[in-house]
Amino acid sequence: MHLLTKNNRPLSLWATLALSAGLSACTMREAPVAQTGRVPSDAIAGTYQARRFTENGSSTPYPINSQTVTMTIKRLTSTSIQVTIQATANGKYSPGRDLSYTDVNIVGNTGGSEVSSYFVQLSTTADCGYNTLYIYPNRTVDYNFVPPGNAPCSGAQIRFEKQ
Repeated sequence: MHLLTKNNRPLSLWATLALSAGLSACTMREAPVAQTGRVPSDAIAGTYQARRFTENGSSTPYPINSQTVTMTIKRLTSTSIQVTIQATANGKYSPGRDLSYTDVNIVGNTGGSEVSSYFVQLSTTADCGYNTLYIYPNRTVDYNFVPPGNAPCSGAQIRFEKQ
């Protein structure tokens, strides 16, 4: 099988290899417990404090209007967690209420053989890619959500830092 350019010419061997390497460099898979020796839920469990709200490229530090948001992650199994978000109504700057998600799965995002971050889909409904957590090794979490009053699929992000 040959990969073709838009002019139906075959890609060079080097271009094909570079494209293949780029496509396989980062994959999503179950959080690897045995490979790393670290249990994902243990590594990410804890209390997190909101540090920054971002929407449409504009970023604002917390506290906003003298309010903030707190997130707690508790271990259930080696690859599942409970997430609780404590948020009072604060316009678009918070989910507007306390939220709790039980028994959500952790997925490891790997670059090569090392786990570079974790991904958590908080709900099973189609949320346009929102209602998710991206958990990074530097003790930060990005919570992607659709703020109250926003149009569907018009989301924002809260950056949390582990305390």
